[in-house]
Amino acid sequence: MCNVKRTMSGKEFDVFSNGFVKITKENAQNAKNAIENDRFYNRAYDKTLKGSSAKKFDEYKCTESNNEILSQILSALNTENSTRVSNDDLKDICNNINKHNIEDELKRLNNEKSKIEKYEIIKKIYKDVKSGKTLLSFASKFCHFYCLHMFREKDEEIPAIVDSFPIIDSVMRKVIPIYDFLYNSNCNNYSNYKTQSNLYKYRIAEYKKINEEIGITEYYKNYVTALINISNNISERCHKQVTVTEIEQLLWWFYRGITDDIDGIKDETYPH
Repeated sequence: MCNVKRTMSGKEFDVFSNGFVKITKENAQNAKNAIENDRFYNRAYDKTLKGSSAKKFDEYKCTESNNEILSQILSALNTENSTRVSNDDLKDICNNINKHNIEDELKRLNNEKSKIEKYEIIKKIYKDVKSGKTLLSFASKFCHFYCLHMFREKDEEIPAIVDSFPIIDSVMRKVIPIYDFLYNSNCNNYSNYKTQSNLYKYRIAEYKKINEEIGITEYYKNYVTALINISNNISERCHKQVTVTEIEQLLWWFYRGITDDIDGIKDETYPH
C-alpha cells in the first residue's frame, strides 16, 4: 500500500510506517469529527438536516407505524450510503420489515437481551426482493441506524445494540481482513492468515457468491465477531475502549476511495 496520509480538521491520523491507519481512540475521534463536518456523510447522523434519514428517524420515533415515513427513511439511507437499491426492492424491504416484525425483533433484542438470532434479522429484511439480490450492505445499514436513532435518547451514549449491527460494504470487506490479522490472529505472517480466513477469501466477492458458498449469515457473523474481538483486544492492550462502531467508522472513513491500494502488509504493521 502506498504511504497514505489523511488530514482532517487540521489533524493527521496516526498511521503505521507503511501507511495503514492505527486503531486508537484518538484516530476514532478524528474520523467522527471529520464525518460530522462533512455535509453529505453527516446526513445519517444529523437530525437538524431537512430530508436526512436522521431527521426522518426522529419523526418516525414520534409516530406509530407510519409506513410513509419508513419508506422515506429507506430512500434517504439508500441515497446517503450510495447503496443503489432499486425502488422496487425498497418497497419489498419496507413490506418485509412489517411482515417479519423486524422492529419488534430489534426492540426485544435491545430491551430483553433476547436470544433472537440477530444475523437472521438481516436476512429477513431483503428476503425475496424483486431483484433477487443479497442486500446485506443495505440491511446492515438499516439495522445500524435504526438502533442508533430509535433506542438512543438525546444525550445518551450510543446504545450497545448498535455495535451488534456494524455496517458492511465493499470498503470494509477489503479492509477488515488486515485488521483481523493485526489485532486478532495468531498467524505469524499475513500469507498464512490468508489461507485460513474466509474474511480474506471473500474480501472482494459479490454477496451472491458469498451466499452461495458459505452463507450470508455465517459471513456476517464472522465479520461482526472480528470487529468485536478487535475492540476487546484493544481494550486489553491499551486500557482504552474503542467500540465496534468507532472502529467501523474509522476504517471506512480512512480507506474510502483508496481500497484498491490495500493488497499487501508488512510485519512492521504489528500493533504490539
